[in-house]
Amino acid sequence: MSDPEFRLLVVCTANRCRSPLAEAIARDRFATRRWRRSAAISSGTRAEDGLPATEGTELTAERLGLDVNAHSSRALTDDVIGCVYVDPDHSGTADVMVRSWVRASHAGLDDRLAATVDRWLRTSWPVDSVRWPGRTITR
Repeated sequence: MSDPEFRLLVVCTANRCRSPLAEAIARDRFATRRWRRSAAISSGTRAEDGLPATEGTELTAERLGLDVNAHSSRALTDDVIGCVYVDPDHSGTADVMVRSWVRASHAGLDDRLAATVDRWLRTSWPVDSVRWPGRTITR
């Protein structure tokens, strides 16, 4: 993946803590890898538009060498076609556990999304193993 093109949407509840920090981390990783055609944004399922990141988020970002001071919260819109969850795998069988879904109107993209995310995690993230509970990923 020399310069992949994709859009990453990170979602949390208020879009003031977790998702702005994850967005900043992703943007930093994209810049480090010179992925100029990729973008990361964040939003919240119950966000109020226009609020800054929390002070704790700003301090954490600063410790990581990142800047979230220009962040402005935004609510999730209806144009989202699916979601991917990447969490630590507490079963001890993998580094991360991944779950995903797509809306019924875009069900034909489900396998392609999962395969693309799986490949991205295995080649671009600092993880050795990925677990997808309840599904087999075609590589």
